[in-house]
Amino acid sequence: MAGGTGYFSYEWLLVNPQATATVFDRPAVLAVAAELLDEFCQSGRAGAAGVRARVRFQPGDMLTDPLPQTDILLAASLFHDWPTDTCQQLAHRFAAALRPEGELWIHDAFLNDELDGPLAVTDYSAQLFWVTKGRAYSRREYRGWLREAGLHPSMESFTTQMDYGLIWAKKS
Repeated sequence: MAGGTGYFSYEWLLVNPQATATVFDRPAVLAVAAELLDEFCQSGRAGAAGVRARVRFQPGDMLTDPLPQTDILLAASLFHDWPTDTCQQLAHRFAAALRPEGELWIHDAFLNDELDGPLAVTDYSAQLFWVTKGRAYSRREYRGWLREAGLHPSMESFTTQMDYGLIWAKKS
């Protein structure tokens, strides 16, 4: 969702050769994602050339347009751009797009539950005030939105790079 460069999808497809992906974003962004897909497929990496046939680009606005039904929805670096009420709306829209037993994965920079750290994320959150309508949120806040949307959030959390992490929730 709001797939940007599509790079997460391309890497996913490379290690999951039976999977397909829909990169959903605005048309101008999808044009860039298509260029990067060409580069990815021509990289010479084992299996990369076959990824192109399993990618579909779908133009749209995640706030207003119908969302494609899916088994896994990745929301990467997305929620922090929006105020709380929009985040709650997105959680509901994304939950509705999941098929039964589907999963919503959220990759972002998370504040701790007390909202007072870590320092790199609080600094990042302050910067977000200048350029977006949002801020960094805690895992507790995300899990609350996911529960309100009818999903079952996992208490697992995975650390990725640059103060980012991954949380997920499942649809019954």
